[in-house]
Amino acid sequence: MWSNAKWRGVAVISDGIKKLALSPLFENIDAGLEIFKEWINLIGDYDKEDYIKIGLIKGIDKNNPTFCRVAFSANRDLAMRSGKKIVMAPCRSHTMEARNDDNVKMFEKMYSKIKSFVIFPS
Repeated sequence: MWSNAKWRGVAVISDGIKKLALSPLFENIDAGLEIFKEWINLIGDYDKEDYIKIGLIKGIDKNNPTFCRVAFSANRDLAMRSGKKIVMAPCRSHTMEARNDDNVKMFEKMYSKIKSFVIFPS
């Protein structure tokens, strides 16, 4: 599904007070919506178990310090608790070649305040 969706970036949206959102940008929004529908079918509207892990990896390119990587994966620790002998945690990542780090700083500042955010496809 991710290959069909053609993930192109991530939007960071905030009201600066109490709302924060992260929205993967898909070239094929219909395929992107299917990814989210599958997640909702699997875990519901609210990921209270932190089944979906979202990573923000900075410092990936010393020549371009504002570049970062965003990754979506399954929670490996949660899967390990299932008692299964083999655990796979697929991961999808996208390199953000940002000209500045304003969005990353805004996301980190808001997340440190409210400790939560919503995700939705765009």
